[in-house]
Amino acid sequence: GADGADWTGPIEVAHSGVDITGIAGLGDYLYVATTDGLVYVGYGDEVRGVATWGSASPLMGRGMVHYQGSLYIPTQEALLRWDGSNMLPMGPDLGEGLPDEYQGNIAAVVANNNWLMVGIDPRSAESSASVWAFNGQGWHHIATLPPTLTISCLYYRRSNQRLYVGAGSGHVFSVYL
Repeated sequence: GADGADWTGPIEVAHSGVDITGIAGLGDYLYVATTDGLVYVGYGDEVRGVATWGSASPLMGRGMVHYQGSLYIPTQEALLRWDGSNMLPMGPDLGEGLPDEYQGNIAAVVANNNWLMVGIDPRSAESSASVWAFNGQGWHHIATLPPTLTISCLYYRRSNQRLYVGAGSGHVFSVYL
C-alpha cells in the first residue's frame, strides 16, 4: 500500500557510495548496472557479479535496456551487448565508427521492435548531439540536434511512430520513424 508496508527489501546490490545507473530484465534475472559494474539478482534475491567496468563513472550502464533477447549497456562512448553469457562490444565507437563530429558519450538508449537507438552527446562544443539507430546491420543516422543542446532522454511512442528527444534547456524534439 501507500504506507510502504508491502515493500520487500532492500536488496543490497553494491557497496555504500556506489550508485545504480540502470535496471533491466533478461530471462529469469533482474540485472542492475552500477557505477562499478553489472550484477544480477537471481532466485531468492541472490546477488551475483557479472562484470566490473574499467573505471567507475555515472555514465557506466546509464539507461541500460533489453532489446531482442539481450541487454544493451552504455559505457561512456561504447555500447556493450550482454546475452546472459557473453559480453560483446556493439559500437557505435567500433571499426570505422561514427564520424569525429558525432562521437561522444552515450546519453540515452531506447528500443522499439526494429531499432535500438542511442542519443550521443558530442565530445566538443563545436559539434552537435545526435541520434543513431542500430538494426543488426550497422549504425544509421536518425537526427542531429541544434548546436549547444545535450540529450537527457529518449522515448519512442509506437502509436504515432515518433521518437521524442529530451534535450537540455527544456526542449523536446520529435522525429517520425
